[in-house]
Amino acid sequence: VWLSTQFDKTSAAYNRCVALRLVGELNHDALRRALAEIIRRHPVLYSRIEPGTDEAEIRFLAADRF
Repeated sequence: VWLSTQFDKTSAAYNRCVALRLVGELNHDALRRALAEIIRRHPVLYSRIEPGTDEAEIRFLAADRF
């Protein structure tokens, strides 16, 4: 999917919209820990593809900065 969006920048194929409504008191620390664990388990969430001169390169960001 990523490759196809490089040819058609107007395509929405790579985007997903989600809306959530949370009701009640939010435990900020529990939410932060849960999101950090999701990011830790899925490297695609803390990486990016950078086009190079010959081929694209995958760059991994620091997962703990999120």
